[in-house]
Amino acid sequence: MVEMETSAARDHGIMRRKQGYTIPLLIRETRFLEDEVANCIQENLLSVQVSYLIPDMISVRRTIQVLLEEAIEAFLETPKKK
Repeated sequence: MVEMETSAARDHGIMRRKQGYTIPLLIRETRFLEDEVANCIQENLLSVQVSYLIPDMISVRRTIQVLLEEAIEAFLETPKKK
């Protein structure tokens, strides 16, 4: 995982905490993203190289889950005092 991606995920978790989100809302937000990825694949299925489809879907899902974990970890951290 690229450090920039995990940093963005952490920033996202912190921002959502400040906005009053809950962890279930973070998870729901991720599910919406996964649903949109699946919809995009379905709408373009005839132009997709099928031999790469399953491995790519697994890779995308794994990446989303790792980034969600990073966001939740940052969400749960005690805010630093200024």
